[in-house]
Amino acid sequence: MKSIIFILAWFGLMLSQINAQPVCPVVPRSTWFNPLQASLSTAGIRINNFTPRRHEFDPSGERAFWKPNDCFFRVDFGGTHYRLPFSLDMVAGGPDNRCKAYINEWNSSRTTVNTRGGRLIMSFNFESAETELITDCYNNACCEGNPFCPGAGCPDFELNSAWVEMQLLPILSGGRLRYSSEVIFKVDVRELGPDPCTNNFWAFLCDWGLIPRVGDRQNQIRRAIESNLRTKMDDPGLKAAIELALNNAIRSTGVDLSRCSSVQMDNAGNLIFR
Repeated sequence: MKSIIFILAWFGLMLSQINAQPVCPVVPRSTWFNPLQASLSTAGIRINNFTPRRHEFDPSGERAFWKPNDCFFRVDFGGTHYRLPFSLDMVAGGPDNRCKAYINEWNSSRTTVNTRGGRLIMSFNFESAETELITDCYNNACCEGNPFCPGAGCPDFELNSAWVEMQLLPILSGGRLRYSSEVIFKVDVRELGPDPCTNNFWAFLCDWGLIPRVGDRQNQIRRAIESNLRTKMDDPGLKAAIELALNNAIRSTGVDLSRCSSVQMDNAGNLIFR
């Protein structure tokens, strides 16, 4: 009789331990990342806000060559093609902000997807070809190349060795996998044409800070593009498309996210649900 009671007690204890096992497992990187990588590798970015036809989309002189909604993020998920358009404003710079700069036909050429530092990383490399930043001088007496104007006119620019990196940090909220993002943008901006701060009668004005030097002009353009990209890459439509793919990948493993409260990606790319 005592043996039967002992066996029943042992069985009850084991059953309680089984029921107490966590329902939120560790999902290996290979399980969730491999199917997601194939989809995200189809992603690409196009950035263009220039039209060669003056006033085609905007009657103002300040945005005479501006073309709206010709930038987009594209990616294929589960047989569906997503194309998420957005607009990028022109960049104003130069003395008196007379130079209005437009990005001309700038497209990503290669996309890589990986995990690093507890984040999903999407890296976009961009082509380096021709003049990618076209400037228009507006509403200033120096726009006509007046030799008596300091830094007359506006130079065009090339954008070389550029890349955008999207870092996605997984977050569990409301039984769904979501993410917070950070966008890192780097580019080498090369100015075309003569430098008004070199071998120029008005070069002394650069020493006085009245005309931005080459490095300052390039940094001004770089910061403006970076700021716009960070805002647009966090677009709700884009976030929804990527989060849908993340949740589909996890759902295929049979994990019930509604029973978990948090998630963390370890250095090996495994998703640890708790």
